[in-house]
Order: sequence, then structure tokens, then C-alpha cells
Amino acid sequence: MQCIHRLPKKNGNRCSEMAVHDTRFCGSHRRFSNKSSLFYEMDVFLGPSILELNSSNIYECFQRYWNSNKTQYGMNIAVIESSFQCTEILSYLLNHESVDKLAQSLGIDYERGQKMSAIMEIVIFMRKLWTLNQQPRYVNAIQQMQRKWRRAHLPHMGPYPNEPAVNDEDIFLMEPISKFADWEVFSFKDDRGQVFAFHAKELGKHVFQFKNVFNPLTREPIAVADLRRLKKWMSIFCKNVLIEDTCLTKSWATPLLAFTDVTSETERRFGIFTQPEWYTDLDMYDIMNIFQQFHIYAGRSAPWMDELVEELAFEELDTVASQMALAKEMYRLVLAEGVENHLFMICCLFGSLAKVSNAIHESLPAWLWDIVV
Repeated sequence: MQCIHRLPKKNGNRCSEMAVHDTRFCGSHRRFSNKSSLFYEMDVFLGPSILELNSSNIYECFQRYWNSNKTQYGMNIAVIESSFQCTEILSYLLNHESVDKLAQSLGIDYERGQKMSAIMEIVIFMRKLWTLNQQPRYVNAIQQMQRKWRRAHLPHMGPYPNEPAVNDEDIFLMEPISKFADWEVFSFKDDRGQVFAFHAKELGKHVFQFKNVFNPLTREPIAVADLRRLKKWMSIFCKNVLIEDTCLTKSWATPLLAFTDVTSETERRFGIFTQPEWYTDLDMYDIMNIFQQFHIYAGRSAPWMDELVEELAFEELDTVASQMALAKEMYRLVLAEGVENHLFMICCLFGSLAKVSNAIHESLPAWLWDIVV
């Protein structure tokens, strides 16, 4: 039988020596036999599975200890009688640093350096939590409030697990989907109604860091609505991961289709009517002039245009490629939210377009020129 002596200030680590046959202590710790009752209480508190006390298992210890006393004495007496014993146990098991870390992880305010004061606050906090858990109606009310808050503030994580996914393993981490917590799994449907599930953070990095908007299993484009859900999740849980809005733009087969979407959005959002065919008449040099004129109107270059200007100036892009590039940048600006002086930027863009296209110039509303000039 292993010695029951717990090493002081070592977070519950137990002596590894075997106990002498006529006692529960090893030869080195037989002198502590007068504290055997305290070590028995520690065994109940820590249980057989907890080797080291920390913030992730502290409540489990209190719950086990108070539940065992509740069986013997009733709920109120269990808490009152055993709170002092819990204070003594923590004082023996934890050093100052461990107490500080534990109190901070629980969000408990206390005077730094006052170990006993912090331990008492921890016991009080755990006592309130355990007492609350003895009242099912309170717990159910809290769970309902949590569910309502998640529905209002967190992005919908998709059809899984209510609907089974085609894949049962995450392609990035090579681990079963069922292993992850619900909030870590992001799922969506393809055009055929098949459900695909992935580890949300890894899929987010795949999409936003590596600018790959395709389903990693089928290589088919992910729907824009699903990408926006994923972006919202990343903005909440992974703020350190760079999110590029370019990944939320559509994929078009031809410039005509691209400018069809652009003109539709500009008319709907700003009341500026133009024809898609007017943009497909522009060549690469017209598009370069658009960006140069934009700089004159806006008084500064648009950050989202800088890289494209370099490509147009130094790379041998053909007319179709330059038209697609213009459509993408226009689409990004039109859909942008929270951009400083958004309407002014839009007016500068269309004022620049009017310099190279008579059809666009003649179609623009008069109020636009009042803003640009």
C-alpha cells in the first residue's frame, strides 16, 4: 500500500514510497501519523484520480468532498462543518504562487500576498457554486439564459450534429470530429445537401490565411453565406488570425458576370445605375488611369488598390485579367462596411470611371459630382 502522506505545498503530490505494514505511512513519514485524519480527508477531497490540484479540477474536488459530507449530515451542515476543513486542506497543499494562480483563474479579488485570505475567498466561491448546483431550477434557468445568449451573439455553427456529416474525421488535424467540443466544429452543406464538418479554427486558417475558399474535401467553392458565418466565428474566438475580406468575394467565370454583380450592388446600395457592358469595353490602360484618377480625387491612394496598381504597372496582365481585377476591387469597396468616408470613396471611384468612359460619365447622377468636386 502506498504511503498516504501528501507533500506540503506541492499541489497534492503524494509520497511514492510504500507504507510500513502496520501503518499507512512509510518509514520516513511515520512521524506524521498524528495527522492521519487530515490525510484521510485529503484522500476524500482529491479522490483517486487527481494527482495534482489545479483550476481545471478544483471544483470537482469540492463537489466530491461536500457530496460525501452531505450524505452523512445533510446539505447545510455539510457545507458549514466542512468549509473550515477545506481551508485547512488547501493551506497545506498549495504554496503562495499556486494560490495566486488559482484565485486569478477564478476571477477572485483578494489582497495579494495574503494566502489565507485568498484561500478563504476560494472556499466561499466554491461553496456558492456547489450550493447553486443543488438547486436544479436555478441551474436550468442559467442554462436557458446561456443558450439564448449564444443564439443572439455567436454564429450558427451549421447543421452538424443534428445532421450527420459526410466525413467523420477532420482533414486538418486527422482526429475524429466527435472529439471536438460543439463550439469547435463548423459545418455547412454543399449544393447537393451533403453536410461537411471541420475543426472551425483550422478551417478558418485554411480559408482566411491561405485564401482558399474551396471545400478541402471536394475542392468546390464554399458558399459566401457560410464564409461569413466562419468569419464571425473567427472574429470572436481567433482574433489573432488575420482575416482577409478578399476571401468573401465571389468567384466569377467571366468579366461580364463579375460586373453584373458589381452593377447590381451599386444600384441597390447607392442608386448609381451603370451597364455591365460598359466595363467590359475598358482595356488595361483605361483601368490603370482609373486608379491614378482615384488618387487625385480622393487625395490619397486606396489601401485596397495599392497591390493591384503594382500588378498592372509591372506585370503583363491581359485585358480580361485586368477587368477581373477591377471587378474584384470594386466589389470589395461597394460591400465594405465601416470604411471611413465610404460614400466619398464610392463617388471618387465612379468619378474616376467617368474619366475613361463616356457612357459611365453620362449615366452618373448630378449629386455625385457635388461630393467629388
